[in-house]
Amino acid sequence: NAAFDRIKRLQTLKGTAWFNISFRRKDGQVSPLRYQVSSLDEYNQRLDYLLNRTASNIRLVYGHDTLKPMSYLFETNYNLTPQETIVVGFSLPGNVQQPERDMQLAYYDEVFKNGIIKATYSANDLNNIPNLIF
Repeated sequence: NAAFDRIKRLQTLKGTAWFNISFRRKDGQVSPLRYQVSSLDEYNQRLDYLLNRTASNIRLVYGHDTLKPMSYLFETNYNLTPQETIVVGFSLPGNVQQPERDMQLAYYDEVFKNGIIKATYSANDLNNIPNLIF
């Protein structure tokens, strides 16, 4: 039953916060992994970094706690789209079932040299997201 599966999935996600970090070039013509690479080796270095080392450059500041990822996945799209996506999840501290505090996702972009990229989510905004009804 689809409704049962959705409820079970929501139960599995309790106590966590998940983010999709997507990035693309402004012109959208080519994958960022392929943009201005001079060799297959350079491309493979970028891919290796995103597959294996990027998680160490991502943090979530939750209230006063700084959290490291509990789960990380770089979605390999095999150059079928000009966009890349990272999926990252964090365990919330204590017995928190869903986010209740301000959060700031921070990512240090080592590959494309953009420095630290931050996205902030206020507790008030998070509390005003409509509940999903299945």
